[in-house]
Amino acid sequence: MKYPSETDRALAAQAASASEADLLLRLGEALAGEPARDSDQQNLRSRGEDWLRRNRMRFKELVCGNPVFADLGDSMVDVATLADALCVLLNRPTAFIVAAILIKRGISTLCS
Repeated sequence: MKYPSETDRALAAQAASASEADLLLRLGEALAGEPARDSDQQNLRSRGEDWLRRNRMRFKELVCGNPVFADLGDSMVDVATLADALCVLLNRPTAFIVAAILIKRGISTLCS
């Protein structure tokens, strides 16, 4: 991975420090194209979770079997590393959100 830009470092830091519930909400907002209202938060999290489930095989094909991703931890650098790879499938902001979720859940879980 090339040295991350200031923007990428900020996206990675935000994603790495967020809870999985917050990341799912942000993913749902990105998919919906609008910020959540209090009453919509669970629906947006569900939308994000459903989307992840539908796209799991795409992520699995990209990540699993590649030793670069085998031992990723929950750090800003590791989120940026995975997000950089996911950019072949996703826009940059979404790639950082998805990278953080996959890392928090465990790459071994994705690849099992």
